Amino acid sequence: MTTKHTQLLTMSQDNMLFKLAVWLSLICLASGTSNGALVGACVDLTPQHGVIPQTSTSPWNVLASSTTYTPGQEMTVTIQATGSQQYKGILLQARTVSSTTPVGTWTTDVTNTRQMTCSNTADGITHSFSTAKPLNTSFTWLPPSTSVGTIQFHATFVESYSVYWVDTTSENVTDYLCVNVMCLNEAVCIGGACNCDGTGYTGSTCQTQINECASNPCLNEGVCVDETNRFTCVCPSGYSGDRCESQSNTNVCASMPCLNGGICINETNEFTCVCPSGYSGNRCESE
Repeated sequence: MTTKHTQLLTMSQDNMLFKLAVWLSLICLASGTSNGALVGACVDLTPQHGVIPQTSTSPWNVLASSTTYTPGQEMTVTIQATGSQQYKGILLQARTVSSTTPVGTWTTDVTNTRQMTCSNTADGITHSFSTAKPLNTSFTWLPPSTSVGTIQFHATFVESYSVYWVDTTSENVTDYLCVNVMCLNEAVCIGGACNCDGTGYTGSTCQTQINECASNPCLNEGVCVDETNRFTCVCPSGYSGDRCESQSNTNVCASMPCLNGGICINETNEFTCVCPSGYSGNRCESE
């Protein structure tokens, strides 16, 4: 083999190795498991690499230092192993109950972890390097300066590329002003008061159902039926629509109801027969 051929072969091998390195780096970035979770994982908390998560109970618990929080005052969140397993990757957030948007900000002094930004600066924690973390690790969460209602801490743990647990949650943590407040009908307490928005109820504890028919929303003599957080209109003959706002265009003369040469006049779901001389009746049926 000539020197020229050897040089060409070496260049070809170098090019293939370079492409392989780029391809592997893209896989690493797409998986989000080497130097932290990607922003795409902010909502569903998955590593985004297509591997199915574990369905067994997570080997780690998410523990809040208190069952209540005070707006603007820090609290500690501890990740505690239930056995001897150590996680390598993590995504940790605080969320209001039934929401996917993280709230508050985080700080960390745990080696090989860092702050992460999803919706707002530093509203999450993730890993900065995929080394095994201690069996117990603690992070600091700072709630917003105003109450956001009841929250939970959510975490995803990665043991290896193909072994991970999604969305392990803590117990509920309540605004301290809401400890003794009992809200009804799925209302939530925020800042010591029940927030009835969207429940269909009103009152100090959201105990009174709102009459959705009080404003007479049904048109054209439709009958309003009050329901929780909504109403239904029962429309009279000839009308339709959510509020009975639409008039039917049915041609009731199509069936030719007028007899003996009577002329049919189409009206709203009705007809009138104009009878020829010598005939009478609703359908010109009488001579």
